[in-house]
Amino acid sequence: LLVLATPVRSATLSVRTEDASTVPLLPTVVRILIVASVGSATVWCSTNVLSDDTPRVTEPAPAEANPADDGTVRETPARRPTPFRVYIPLDEDGQPTNDYVYLPRPFYDALAKQAAATPDSERGFQIVSADYEGQLTRRVDDESLNVSALTATYRIMTFAAGAEIVLPLRRAQTSVTALQLDGLPVSINWDAEANSITVNADQPGEHRLEVFMQPRMQSDEVTAGIELAVPAAARARLSLSHPGDVPELRFPSAIGSVTRRLEIGETQVELGAASRLAIQWPLPKAEPKMPTELSADQYVWLQVRPTSVLVEARVTFRTSGAPIRVVQMRVDPRLNPLPLDEDSPVVDQRVTEGDPRQMRLLLDRDYEREVSLRLQFLWEPAAGEAEFHSLSLPRISPVVKQVGRYWLAASLPTGMVTSEPVDDAIEPLDPDSFAASWGEANSSPTLAFALAGMDVPISLPLRRQATPILADQQLDISINARAMELTYRAQLNAVSLDRFQYRFDVPRGLEIQSAIVRSDVTQRVRPALDGEGHLTIFLSERLRGEAVIQLVGTLPTPLGKTFETPSIRLLDVSTAGHRTRVYRQSDVSVQSQPAMEFAADSAVAWHAKLGRMVLDWVAPADQASEEDDATEAVDANTPTASNPTASNPTAATPSATKSSSPDAAIEAAAPPMLRVTQNQPRVRARMVTELAPLDDAWQASLEVLVDVAGGFIDQLRLEVPPQWSDVAAVDAPGVAIESRMAAGQSRGQIVIRPAEPIRGEFRLRLRGDLPATSVDIVLVPDATLLGVTSVDRYVILPTDLQRKLISWEISGLRETELPDDYVFAHEQLKSHGSYQVIGQTFQAKIAHVERTQSAAQVRLADIAVRWKPDGEWFGSAAYDLEPAGRKQCAFQAPADCRIINAVVDDLPVRVIPQPTGGFAIPLGSRDLPQRIEIVFTCDGQWQGKMERSTSFVAPMPIDIPVERTLWTVIGEPSDMARRPQLPGAVSAVRQEAYRLESVSSLIDLAADVAAESGGAELDNWYRRWSQRLARSQSRLDRWASASTLDPTSSTNAADAANAANSANSADTFDLSTFLEMVRTKQNAISERLRVGEATEPQETHGHWVDLTDVTLTACGLAELEESDAPSTATVARAMFVGARERMEFRYESRAVSQFWQRVALMLVIGGLLLTLAMLRSHVPLGEWCARWPYLFGVLAGLAWWLWLPPSFLGWVIVAISMIGAVRLPAASQRWPRVTEHGTTVIRNGG
Repeated sequence: LLVLATPVRSATLSVRTEDASTVPLLPTVVRILIVASVGSATVWCSTNVLSDDTPRVTEPAPAEANPADDGTVRETPARRPTPFRVYIPLDEDGQPTNDYVYLPRPFYDALAKQAAATPDSERGFQIVSADYEGQLTRRVDDESLNVSALTATYRIMTFAAGAEIVLPLRRAQTSVTALQLDGLPVSINWDAEANSITVNADQPGEHRLEVFMQPRMQSDEVTAGIELAVPAAARARLSLSHPGDVPELRFPSAIGSVTRRLEIGETQVELGAASRLAIQWPLPKAEPKMPTELSADQYVWLQVRPTSVLVEARVTFRTSGAPIRVVQMRVDPRLNPLPLDEDSPVVDQRVTEGDPRQMRLLLDRDYEREVSLRLQFLWEPAAGEAEFHSLSLPRISPVVKQVGRYWLAASLPTGMVTSEPVDDAIEPLDPDSFAASWGEANSSPTLAFALAGMDVPISLPLRRQATPILADQQLDISINARAMELTYRAQLNAVSLDRFQYRFDVPRGLEIQSAIVRSDVTQRVRPALDGEGHLTIFLSERLRGEAVIQLVGTLPTPLGKTFETPSIRLLDVSTAGHRTRVYRQSDVSVQSQPAMEFAADSAVAWHAKLGRMVLDWVAPADQASEEDDATEAVDANTPTASNPTASNPTAATPSATKSSSPDAAIEAAAPPMLRVTQNQPRVRARMVTELAPLDDAWQASLEVLVDVAGGFIDQLRLEVPPQWSDVAAVDAPGVAIESRMAAGQSRGQIVIRPAEPIRGEFRLRLRGDLPATSVDIVLVPDATLLGVTSVDRYVILPTDLQRKLISWEISGLRETELPDDYVFAHEQLKSHGSYQVIGQTFQAKIAHVERTQSAAQVRLADIAVRWKPDGEWFGSAAYDLEPAGRKQCAFQAPADCRIINAVVDDLPVRVIPQPTGGFAIPLGSRDLPQRIEIVFTCDGQWQGKMERSTSFVAPMPIDIPVERTLWTVIGEPSDMARRPQLPGAVSAVRQEAYRLESVSSLIDLAADVAAESGGAELDNWYRRWSQRLARSQSRLDRWASASTLDPTSSTNAADAANAANSANSADTFDLSTFLEMVRTKQNAISERLRVGEATEPQETHGHWVDLTDVTLTACGLAELEESDAPSTATVARAMFVGARERMEFRYESRAVSQFWQRVALMLVIGGLLLTLAMLRSHVPLGEWCARWPYLFGVLAGLAWWLWLPPSFLGWVIVAISMIGAVRLPAASQRWPRVTEHGTTVIRNGG
């Protein structure tokens, strides 16, 4: 504006008119100032609005020469240069994504202009990057740290041919051993002062210069290290490899980060643009030196194994001068050091690899005279060898001036021998003397030597000693009427490596079924029979160590004949023992000759596959085989296995005669004779099943009486229903009871196995509990005896149960008298009925129960509570009561519990407070069952938010027992992330079945009382209870008709967790059968009372309390499934036996999770809107945000108002954003857009 306004009058500012009058200047100056002020304000506002977010493209102007009036040239002061924005794309880790840098067009043009104006000769070179690789090692002599090598790799750009590259290295700081330019060696040219090296590059472009250096160490009293002058580069990095135990390294010249990886011994340092390279580390404290006047005594003990040798050395160092703090050892590199003992005086152990290996041991303190060290090493065979064949003594020697005693010992394993070396420098020693000098030796070595010096070579050849094979043999024979099955097993203590066949003596006619040899591998072998009683097995692989040979074969059974016990015996071995066990099946009888007494408990005498054991014969140990020519000689000192009879005191051994003649010994070792006959017993049996109540359950006992003639039986098998498979024998020691339940079978088996075979009369009583069902249906177990055709069966049923008369519904039974010799299993069973089974099966179940004497009790306490997230809750409880003549029912309730309403049989009643606490409810009829309904709440206990673990309480009757308690808890689903966890959880179906069972049983038990009352009282009472029955029955009918219903199914998703908790429980039942039984029973009652069948209930006037979303009634939550409210509520159900006035459960709040869900939804919506707007406008994100920053605030405020609490905060955000939109002038500016043509991409040198 100033420029446009001034030219009009610029000519008149200093020109006079012809009449010498001047033009007035004041108006013009004022106008100029006004225009300048307005222009300056406009420029200032535009500058503030644009800020620094958009680069101002202003190229710095060079100084211009303006001619003055006097002809001199004056320099115009240069304007302050404006910085340019340079953009480098980065990835998620903050690293450049490529090698390009994005520049504004003016900046690029200025660089190109400057580069074009610079002659090629002045460009020189530029170091793009520098990579230094160093190696920090320890010196062998004093183990001090030293940078042994340093290699520098430079990437250099030259801009002209023949450019000189100058590296500011100093010869005083490092020696340069070699230079390579682009992989070719070049000469090293130091300048006159040796402060730089010059290298000539023939061609311009990128070059790789490698400098190999040996830095000179610098140190003071505290630290050591190197410091070099290096050329500065845009990127410089140091990679230093070092031992893992180096002290902390310092890099004073590093500008960037330091990354240490001690596990691999490497440190990475970002040097930045540093012009020097410095590495420092602290000097270790001066270590003590080893005394020069040292002597030592050394003892070495080799514990030789086939595949390894444990070398243990005990060295005693002695000094005649300075104290001992450090000692050194030279060790053969074949020995691997093992960890030192915890009480070892060595505190530090440093090993320097080499041949020999150097070990420097630092002790825990100064030892004035002597110190003893214990060192252990592991020596393994060389690569490719499985075991040692000879031992060339490895060198272990202390670094001392004089060695006093050097003793060597070796312990060889059993079966391995060596020959003593013959050398004048090696003197044999007594192994006991070596053990005494060693100290704390549990045994003496095999051989010991005294060596004349540390360098005496010694070699011990190793070979295995031929060890006689010792076999522990066992033969099991199972005899039945058709065949004898022989199972032979031989345990060999050692096997010959060169033996590939074994021979046996076997019975003639033996058929081999299988032959297996187990050693380090299991192999099936090929047997060969010669027909003369000899068997040979051939091995396919060599055996090692111990081995087991197993043979299985069969022989025909010679019924009615006497024969020698079959025997299988391994030849060519020494026998540690030979045991023969004879078993028989139930269809044969086996006698031994001579007769041998045999006694064993049932667990040992019976085998599930082989049968009952009848003979256990053990031949004397150390009996060689009869073929003397093939028997190997056994050394008298060879250890033998212990007598197997000692481990089995019940085994029967033939009595050996006292004569020492050979004939007597052979007769004692000979096997006994056997005689096998068929077993054909005749069995008669009697079974009496007795049923009796036991506390809250039922117990069934079964007496089995069998009479066996003409033989014997080994076991009895009973077929029983699955609910009565867990039984036990009564007063029957030695009798084994085994229950067998096959999968998919409707009935199980009980196997009774006495310790001795059953001959003559045998009596046994079994007893087991019957599982209680939810509807008190008792089924008498129908047990049958398998394998016996002549069986008399009886059943005893109680007729009096806790002052109740029981009527039974029976089928397949006939009333009769019990046998005279029968003794009752339950003494309390005074009133009973006895029946005889007249068919293949029978059935007995309770048909009717009549009360003989009334006793007040609550059959069912049905409690429901409804709570909301604000902590407020209400409760409703219904009590099905048998009054037994009571006028009122007293309740005990917590102090903070408030009764809202009370109803007795649909009639409101007055709550009577009690002076001792609690309250009483007056009853209607004293004889007929009553339903008491109470609605209550607890004011002070549950105010505020619910805890994650909480409990509810309800009133409970005083001095009246409660048979069963139902709990129902209803909660807000929006406040629970998961269902509450209730103990005793049940499904809605099961809970409703309990309600129906309670109503049905009360109608049944009170039918007689109601019939005696008659008249209107009977009609009113029965109408109310029949409607309750019909309501519950109708609901169960609908659930039973569903095609997907199972015993643990739930009515809606809210019952899923409760159904899962009870899915595996044993109290499942058939709902359809249960409903049919209730319907049949109620029809009979209605006919007896001469009233019609119960009809569908009408809407009752009642005394319900509306608890906001769910109508809660005193009869529980039966109506919950019929309304729409339960689908939005979380319901938990539970059942307990007895009274349960308090319910505890845990749940998890969902408020926190819903908060983050809302936040996530808001961010997703905002992101979608932003993406759509950007796609529509094609405007970059940064410019878009700068032009309309307030729009995001408005969107965020609206989202907060819609989904997040408190909602008013969203309107606050909207208001702040609108105010900012009005006050900020950014929206009125048209910012420059950086287009594709306005941006130039150049490649960075790095």
